Amino acid sequence: MKENLLSALKAHDFTAIRTICFALSEEERTATLALFEYHTIKALFEEELKKQGITYIPKSIDTILSYALMCLCRNAEELKAAELNIRIRNRSKEHYYYFLDTQYAVPLLELLQSPKGAYLQEIIEKMYKAYPMEMSFEILWTLYKHKRIAFNGELMMFNLHYRFDTERNKIALAKYLLQNPETATEIFHLVPMYLKDASFNAKGTLEMYEYLIQGGFFVDRTIISLFIEGLLNPLKKNTADFFCRVVELLNPITKELLTSQHTLFALLSSDKTSVINFAMKFIKQIAEEKAFDFQAFADNFALCFTIQKIAKSQLIGVEILEKYYQKQAPTNPDYREQLAVLFTVPDAKLQEKVANLLTIYFNYEGLPEVIAPYRDYLKGKAQDLLQSLPSPNSSENSENPENSHSSHNSHTSQTASTTRSLTPITYPLTPEDLLFLLGDCIREGTAATIDLFFEGLVQLQDQLPENFKEQLAPYIKQLGGYSVSGQQVRAMLLLLRGWAEDKAIETPPKEWEPYIKKVRELGMSEDKKDQQESAWLWCVFSTHKELLYFFNKIKTTISKLKNGDRLPFLATPSVKPFYIDADTLANRLLIYQAAGKEPELDDIVVAANRLLSSTITPEAKDKVRTLTGKYARAMAYLFELTDEITPEEEILPLWTQMTRIKHPNAIFEEFKNTSAYDYPAVVKPFYIHSYTIDDYRFHLENDYNYYGFKKEKALPYNFYNAGNYDKLHSSTFKYFMSLNPQYLDALLCRYVPYWVRISDATTYEDLNQITTFLLVNDLRIYHSGWLFMGIAFLHDKKETRDLATEYILRAISRDEDLSYLQHFLADILAQKLTPINRFVEFLDMPTRDKKVKEFQKGVVEEYLRLVENVEKKPTNHKKLVAFIN
Repeated sequence: MKENLLSALKAHDFTAIRTICFALSEEERTATLALFEYHTIKALFEEELKKQGITYIPKSIDTILSYALMCLCRNAEELKAAELNIRIRNRSKEHYYYFLDTQYAVPLLELLQSPKGAYLQEIIEKMYKAYPMEMSFEILWTLYKHKRIAFNGELMMFNLHYRFDTERNKIALAKYLLQNPETATEIFHLVPMYLKDASFNAKGTLEMYEYLIQGGFFVDRTIISLFIEGLLNPLKKNTADFFCRVVELLNPITKELLTSQHTLFALLSSDKTSVINFAMKFIKQIAEEKAFDFQAFADNFALCFTIQKIAKSQLIGVEILEKYYQKQAPTNPDYREQLAVLFTVPDAKLQEKVANLLTIYFNYEGLPEVIAPYRDYLKGKAQDLLQSLPSPNSSENSENPENSHSSHNSHTSQTASTTRSLTPITYPLTPEDLLFLLGDCIREGTAATIDLFFEGLVQLQDQLPENFKEQLAPYIKQLGGYSVSGQQVRAMLLLLRGWAEDKAIETPPKEWEPYIKKVRELGMSEDKKDQQESAWLWCVFSTHKELLYFFNKIKTTISKLKNGDRLPFLATPSVKPFYIDADTLANRLLIYQAAGKEPELDDIVVAANRLLSSTITPEAKDKVRTLTGKYARAMAYLFELTDEITPEEEILPLWTQMTRIKHPNAIFEEFKNTSAYDYPAVVKPFYIHSYTIDDYRFHLENDYNYYGFKKEKALPYNFYNAGNYDKLHSSTFKYFMSLNPQYLDALLCRYVPYWVRISDATTYEDLNQITTFLLVNDLRIYHSGWLFMGIAFLHDKKETRDLATEYILRAISRDEDLSYLQHFLADILAQKLTPINRFVEFLDMPTRDKKVKEFQKGVVEEYLRLVENVEKKPTNHKKLVAFIN
């Protein structure tokens, strides 16, 4: 490489590079291009790289190299090959050219205007069409100004914001914009109209806005009203916050705000608290102006009365009302009904202000009736101010604490009085019904569909038409795709293909690495048969790994179909959603006895897990008395014919499951001489004895809640209560829970979030879906499963907290022992794992239920005991002290 070109490259002198390259002969140009190879270039810049302390070629050098290549090349293909040769090109993008992604618009324009650089016009047009977001704003705007590309304001606005990252020189970009003031109206005025999702570096972009504002960039101040109006659009929170901050940086004066006052009023009905707070701050600034439209404000202000966590803004609004009413009394007496809604906000100062307004300006006939629904919410001075007002039906209310207007109380009472309704599950009657049921299996993936399909297939096997297997083809195709959710649903591919195509289902080897390697190799093949085989092998592997019970059931079902065996599965649900009634189970056991066969252990264990003890009748007991064989004594215990526990090793999983489910709190010394004596939940209830909390992680003992938790011994999978299995995806665990629905504590601990203070999507999904599943199916927690519910109860998402609150209120209404949960909540509050304000939200819940109040008090008292000797108390500690006082 010529010394003068190398010197120009190192000096980053674009003009010199262009002049030198254009002066080269064709032979010299070709020879120079050949030198632009990664390792050669790296060697040429070795000294500069050492000075910077790096071993790779940085962007600054890539930029100058890209420009040199554009000067050396004479067409697009030559340039593309050259950029690949020095590794500055994105191989996946056909029209991507590196230099167009830089801020150096002037050198590009000078090159483009020269005869030898004219070929770049075609490149620019293709790039603008295919990858406009990979071109810098400086390049785009300069090319547009010189009529090299068409104007697209929306695209350029997006480019300016979305491509702005921390590595770009925001001040350099701001300086460029200041040199092009027309962009203030042509580009920035489009922002409120088109920007919907601020998924860019908002902090850096705001710094650029601030620099522009200080430079007097926004001469046309209508941009303020445009950004305020933009907040009326359905924006994501980060975008709305960005708009608010831009307006604040523009520092609007009173006159400008009055112009937008009705827009600010409309923002009070926003679903984003930050927007309401933003609007109220500026409304306060103009509230005493003569042109202020008070009535419009009052009407719109009422729309945010039910919004929580904006107490300061609501207080500002009430103060505006108060100042106006001091000058002119309110003319709309019905407004008091709206004002009273503010009592639902648990802020003592706000409630006091509202109480003052009501008693001074709205104290007409009927005020006690207006306030009555909110008396349970009243705190502090507001309670004192309104104490003198008579309470409708006050004697009735004081005598019956359950007559609360609180939705929590009404729900609690209802829950306490409900009993499980038994809805029977009917079996498919015809092969046509069976195909419809298969569609339900794929959509729902529940025990009430999948297990019934297995049962129906076995029972109807003699009635299936000759072409039934052919009718399964579209279902097999669907199950082999990627849209199917839940391992239990995907695994049905094994059943259908294994039976319809007589395809062998082989147990994966213990040494699974070569097996997975084969799966991947087949999956990468272009041959469709190889791809299908890859999907098959992966389904076999994942089903065996995650749902071994289901894997074995599939093989058993295929065997039944091949051998004409119509003996029923004991575990098939007979009562929604996944339970078995006693009479049905007893009848199935008698069918096996009549056939002279013993049920499979897998099947009878899950059947025992699903049995509803409330359905055991004298008739069912009489049937079980006639049983003989290896399960006879166990079934006698299950059906309450005896209390004697005689754990035989051969059927030990059955005994351990039955005993814990029937007596959750008991200690069973009978298992001390068995191989399961040290399995979790066998001898003693399932309790996590220790956990540790650090800045980011919440460790249960033995890393029980971690994906790779340490299994001290490989327990047999059918000891379900022990919970020694891998964490499953949310689309799978609902079915898995149905295998052991009456003692879920160990399984729930597997889903206690490992990472804390980080709200990731998986944790949110797990907490919500599991808690919903527990609520919908009224499933109980007894012991350390409360760790899961405690975390959900204080999670950062309100939806999750509300679900957990509902579950806990239900448990309180049933007089369950919640001392373990109370200690856990107090401990994580004391250790600052979660903000105290989340628990205060629960304390502020209006209720007259003494049981709820005792639960609340128990948590707070335990918390105060734990932090008594702690020098630096958690934030908002005083709120819990105030609650007790």
